[in-house]
Amino acid sequence: MALNFKTRLRHPTAGRVSVWVGDIASEEQFDEISTERLNDLLELSCHVTAISESTFEPVARPVHDLLDGFSGYRTFIDAATSAALARGLVAANAAIVCYHLEIEGGQQPDIDAMIFIGSFDGNDRSNA
Repeated sequence: MALNFKTRLRHPTAGRVSVWVGDIASEEQFDEISTERLNDLLELSCHVTAISESTFEPVARPVHDLLDGFSGYRTFIDAATSAALARGLVAANAAIVCYHLEIEGGQQPDIDAMIFIGSFDGNDRSNA
């Protein structure tokens, strides 16, 4: 399933990250979503794993805590947490961050229980 024509996807886009969070039943299901299903959805010129990081936890955690530790997390964590809260997502057990990717307009690119919370200013640089 590809995104519809009204959805604008830009990659590479410096200084932008796109984030999904959700509650996934198993690590196997999350692995399929975070690799093949997301790759099929986005239809990038590279495999999605080349531009993303992901995490799966056995128990849901506050979204802010779940995103803490991703590369460059300090550049986007507050905006992403606020966006998740606006969508009613307080806690989750899985997250995917795609770097240098911006998605806007059109179809909401959710995948099963992984909810797209938005594209934000951010990068994958060290937080040091």
